[in-house]
Amino acid sequence: MTVALVVFNNTTQFNSTDHLTSSWLHTLPLVVNWAIRWRHFIYTEETLKNLKFDFLDFKKIDFEFNELFWKLVYYPLLFWLLWALVYFVFMAFVLKKFTKNAKYFSGLNDFKEYLKNKSKKANEDLNERALFATIVFYLLQHFSILVFMFPVSILCFYSFYFNTVYIGFIVVYLGWNTSRNNFKNMNKLKSKGQLVEKEF
Repeated sequence: MTVALVVFNNTTQFNSTDHLTSSWLHTLPLVVNWAIRWRHFIYTEETLKNLKFDFLDFKKIDFEFNELFWKLVYYPLLFWLLWALVYFVFMAFVLKKFTKNAKYFSGLNDFKEYLKNKSKKANEDLNERALFATIVFYLLQHFSILVFMFPVSILCFYSFYFNTVYIGFIVVYLGWNTSRNNFKNMNKLKSKGQLVEKEF
């Protein structure tokens, strides 16, 4: 999920609920998994006993092609398929009027706008058939990311150092991308004369 921050150019805009929610949804699972998976590196044995969480003892897990490894493969796939089905039903039927309205921020609307700009019929609204095709194409794009990121996920599960460096990369990227976009917006406002610099 976290690589979506990079692919879809997410930013942590504190004045935007949409941006904050998107950043939070994509980063929190990674941090929670890291805290659970490597808790024996983070906490003392006494602290872990007091926490009383009935988790699998990850200390004894080594990389090998066993039942646990394949669970790490097919459980995420099953979860993704369930999410894709629910997403398709909601976006194509339940929330259809929202998906047609560009004022509602969502990854799907962003993707639709991108396809419309690439299309020769950029000024025409997407019809019903095109909406279904767009949703399917959007889901296939996410599925490609899922497959591409499987090796990274496996490495994160089996390597504490790789997992920690990856979290650091995501946090640094979010900060850098947010700053970059803020400066871009400020320069746009400056060029339009809408930004007034104050002297202190």
